[in-house]
Amino acid sequence: MTVARGRNLYLLVALLLGACAAPTSPARPAGGVTEAPSSSAPPQTLVFISRNEVDNMAALSGVGTGTGTLRRFFNATLTAFDDRGLPQPFLAEALPQLNTESWKVQPDGRMETTYRLRPNLTWHDGVALTADDFVFAYRVYMNPDLQKGSPKNPPQSLIEQLRATDDRTLVIDWSRSFADAGVLGEEFRPLPRHILEPVLQQADPSAFDNNSYWTTAFVGLGPFRVDRWDPGAVIEGVAFDGYVFGRPKLDRVRVLFNSDPNAVVANLLAGSAHLVADTTLRFQSAVVLKREWEARGGGGTVYFTPFQVRYAQIQQRPDLANPRAVLDVRARRALAFATDRQGLVDGLFEGQGIVADTLVPRNADHYAAVDQAIAKYPYDPRRAEQLLNELGFTRGADGFFASPTDGQFTPEWRATGGGDSETQLAILVDGLRRAGIDARSYIFPQIQDDDREARASFPGLSNTSTTGVPERWYRGQTTSEIPSAANFWNGTNRGGWSNDAYSQIYRTFSSTLDRSELNRQVVEMTRVLSEQVGVIPLYYNLDVAAQSASLQAPRLVAPDASIGWNIQEWQLR
Repeated sequence: MTVARGRNLYLLVALLLGACAAPTSPARPAGGVTEAPSSSAPPQTLVFISRNEVDNMAALSGVGTGTGTLRRFFNATLTAFDDRGLPQPFLAEALPQLNTESWKVQPDGRMETTYRLRPNLTWHDGVALTADDFVFAYRVYMNPDLQKGSPKNPPQSLIEQLRATDDRTLVIDWSRSFADAGVLGEEFRPLPRHILEPVLQQADPSAFDNNSYWTTAFVGLGPFRVDRWDPGAVIEGVAFDGYVFGRPKLDRVRVLFNSDPNAVVANLLAGSAHLVADTTLRFQSAVVLKREWEARGGGGTVYFTPFQVRYAQIQQRPDLANPRAVLDVRARRALAFATDRQGLVDGLFEGQGIVADTLVPRNADHYAAVDQAIAKYPYDPRRAEQLLNELGFTRGADGFFASPTDGQFTPEWRATGGGDSETQLAILVDGLRRAGIDARSYIFPQIQDDDREARASFPGLSNTSTTGVPERWYRGQTTSEIPSAANFWNGTNRGGWSNDAYSQIYRTFSSTLDRSELNRQVVEMTRVLSEQVGVIPLYYNLDVAAQSASLQAPRLVAPDASIGWNIQEWQLR
């Protein structure tokens, strides 16, 4: 894919999204008074389909992917990203500003940030939200005996102390500089102290971790409160009068769980569902839906937005790596050169996909500098052969590489089942085999996707995607993110890649507040990651959002955007 074609895709997406009405910024009604819906108007129920059911509505550790919109129906955060990908205050009155009373930096790098909550905030059960709920949540995060916590990860691991100076004021003391200290959101949700503290005081970690609060008895802060939850089938919510931005225009939300793309498309075409997002629809199914709606002269709109990088991790822990040759960077480079990424995006996205050479998003202001600095690996079987020859592998009579000491070079390439995983693996493995590498594919059962130990124990290569804000992408390749029994097998560095130079650059990056210096550190990190082939970037994924014509809702225009940032404004025609 040429750069021009990639730019054309972004231009097309921008034109599609620009045709939609500009969303209204969230605004709480004056005096906190909510106007009740007209008794003569029929109730408005939004039907949303998700392929994933949350196992932890509070969105702490141990949660699955593709559930962001679902959680935004029922919960809220201090800050959130709007439809442009820009941070906005939500539960907080304003974002802390650097070098002001709300964000102080000491000469040694330690910091203090202050968040002031909006007035009159309440949980779904009517109890007031206070700064103490954040202090209590921090206790949970930092409790090493609880699986619901994440004490080793920023921001929690960088906090020295949380103080509630009054009911609405939260003061955070930081052990060092942290660039995202002023936009705490998904990774730092409050917890209802009045509900969970008595459970925590029982001193039984399993009782706390398995408490029904996290699912069917959930009490949150979102625009809808949970009214009914049938596990595996449906969650229903009713509009919450006390929501931070006022009662939603929709009266109810109904979340259906369905991982069958054909059934999802059928529901949208029949008008029995209004919205699909969060990777529920894959590209091929979305194309079918788009064509069918167009053939009918309307009925809905499908949007494709580049939003994350799909990449392959390579197992580099000696006790797991097979073939062991991948512990040598030359073997990893050979795998990169033998990966037909252009064939992959052509096969998945009918030529509309974008090959990725890095984990950095293409819309980042430092992307051009990264693109110039990194090592690149276009499909080149000849170069792959040269590298394998250096390691003692030669082609046998069957056309595949083998070594007198290590035997056949036979890596397993793994992906979690569902969606287009089988198509992806078929294309990737075919490319390797055409290059003389006797690769095998393995579909990891989707039902075991929550088994973090099993997910981290693959022998060869395993597909995954970037998630969250960029700072977490870069942290995800550090040694601290390697899953183990000690951290309940949490962590995104499932391949166990460890590089001292990268870790040192990340430490500098994570303690830097100057934007230009941050960008320079990103360039250095991505250069090291590419040269050492810590991972193999594959392509920029296309997120699919499909909405019926009857739903008035904002659209995404940036990879970091939140589709549900102003749900309270949504309505059905």
